[in-house]
Amino acid sequence: MQPRKEAFALPYATPSKTAPLSGPESNSSMANANPGISTGLPRPSSYNSVHSNVLGDGLYTQEKVKHLEEYLQLQVKEGSYDFEANKSLLKLYLLYPPLANNENVETILLKALLNLPATDFTLLLYILPEKLQTDENVLTIKDAAEALETARYADFWSILNSRAAVFLAIPEWKDDIRKIILTVHAATYKAVDKAHVSDGVGLSGDELDSFLTANTPGLVAKVEVDRVIFAPNKENQPWVRKYKEKVDLQNMLGILNRLAA
Repeated sequence: MQPRKEAFALPYATPSKTAPLSGPESNSSMANANPGISTGLPRPSSYNSVHSNVLGDGLYTQEKVKHLEEYLQLQVKEGSYDFEANKSLLKLYLLYPPLANNENVETILLKALLNLPATDFTLLLYILPEKLQTDENVLTIKDAAEALETARYADFWSILNSRAAVFLAIPEWKDDIRKIILTVHAATYKAVDKAHVSDGVGLSGDELDSFLTANTPGLVAKVEVDRVIFAPNKENQPWVRKYKEKVDLQNMLGILNRLAA
């Protein structure tokens, strides 16, 4: 089947390769929902408590660093996400450089990538502590992010495979990224060659079939020998533009009468 052109955009991606994927559950103010497809991350269980007691008055004090670091680890454990809290932790690292923790910074960046297409990752790069701007692991994550956001999936998986240790902070991070990539495909195609999907998600053979059947509810309708059929959604279905008449009948009759006079 001839695929229609991909015409979506993740942050700083080329328009022909990517798609807006963020769903209504995303807790980033920068996220734009793509109706019918959701990849939003849930809020942490202690979200209300942290926002009331930690992110309130006196936020930028050293004592808040420990609370926000513990909150970050809760997000890792739960698979949840809080952009505002993580942004505040990075700001505290800026204010108190000796307290900056490289591993936490890397975890924050990896978490932000799971909230694509919200621009969280790009925004966080601007407030990284100076000493981390050229950190090797941070640069690796930046390279991977750019490859992901511009749909250069072969490059993305090459980076991950060559620097695997950098991406181990979050359990099942790779599979979560695969779901994001697959969502781009689902928004672009009704059906596509399995080889194309394989290149995108970095899996093949039985591993690919297992991932497609077990981890993609609502995205994949059927996996065949040589192609993948996606479930219908608002992006991959034909649509008809409806035109509304701007000149009503009475006005048209008046025009015709004047022309006939």
